[in-house]
Amino acid sequence: MIAKLNTKPHATKIFTAEGGVGIIVGRFQVSTLHAGHTKLIETVCKMHNETVVFIGTNSILGSKKDPLTFANRKHLFDTYNISNIIPLPDMPTKKSKAGRMTLIKTSGGEFKTVSLEESLCLLKDGATEVLQEVYKNGFLRKEYTLAECRENAKL
Repeated sequence: MIAKLNTKPHATKIFTAEGGVGIIVGRFQVSTLHAGHTKLIETVCKMHNETVVFIGTNSILGSKKDPLTFANRKHLFDTYNISNIIPLPDMPTKKSKAGRMTLIKTSGGEFKTVSLEESLCLLKDGATEVLQEVYKNGFLRKEYTLAECRENAKL
């Protein structure tokens, strides 16, 4: 069974095939599940031996489109017996990296915000990239101790 949830009740589609695994895909950008969410989840769980929920995620936290984090939305399912709740990253809508920025420290010790393209030239001249990716597609890529956070704050 595949169930796709849209915020418009008439757009919700349930393809029935009982037993096996039920799949729910949605963004769930709400603080509490509404009656439509509840009915969908209960129906899928009732019709299948196992349920998997894919929650749409965005790498930009706190945007108007995605004000809630994956972790916030995952907790919406605490009352259901669903062990597989998986982040589903948005497909990139921007094909090029033009306009994206990074922070570098020049060989002279100066910090500069520059385009990714410009940073390539500066890195060849001895600059270092300061920004590190710590979160991507709903997963923490690097964990820091409190001591490391304090040390990094001295930059």
